[in-house]
Amino acid sequence: MGHAIVEEEAQKGHEVFILSSKHTQISSTHRKNTHFVNFDLTDSDENIDVFLTSLLNKKIHKLYFCSIIVKYGSLISKNKSVISNEIKWNITLPVIIIRKFLQKNPDIHFIYILSHICFLYNNGFTLYRMIKKSLESFLMSLEIEFPKLKITRVYPGSINTNFSKNVEYSGLTFFKGVDPDVLAREIVRSRGGVVISKGNRLMQVISQILPFSLQKWVYTRYILKSRK
Repeated sequence: MGHAIVEEEAQKGHEVFILSSKHTQISSTHRKNTHFVNFDLTDSDENIDVFLTSLLNKKIHKLYFCSIIVKYGSLISKNKSVISNEIKWNITLPVIIIRKFLQKNPDIHFIYILSHICFLYNNGFTLYRMIKKSLESFLMSLEIEFPKLKITRVYPGSINTNFSKNVEYSGLTFFKGVDPDVLAREIVRSRGGVVISKGNRLMQVISQILPFSLQKWVYTRYILKSRK
């Protein structure tokens, strides 16, 4: 998904800087206006702070968050180190980065790739769902605290990407996979608010209306059993 967004922004003639980590692989691009920044975001907190300060000297209009480090599986299968690393990369780091930019560049447009897991449940996705829901709550709170701040929350469903296939995401069986290039165009056009498909919007509304006790009953009795 990240590669599709980079390509879409680059095609529009924008300068694109890609920050990642040694854990993340992004397909190479030969566009002259696309640059891979030689910095590992999983580096020490002190180095990250120094790096972000230098990054703020550039005139950045948009900041995308579309990476995640996670090992799928039941919570009891993860050790303390794995859990700590996932929380640091997926929650702590984005919050630190957004805070830094808010201090120096409050006019920036933040775009965060969440997931329709925010209003669904799936076995082995407990920590992943917690990460996405935590960031969703954080972004919504920012919109209240800073009403003029431009934030786009993206809720992709099933996407035809290697990421979805590699983790054997069962949603590809139940939902039609979306072309990442089509979704990227919609995300890049966004000026704030929410990017979500009609089908996912319906599921979001249902999850907000139905009491959790009823959702739990449906999932444990029918949906999760059918996926085994």
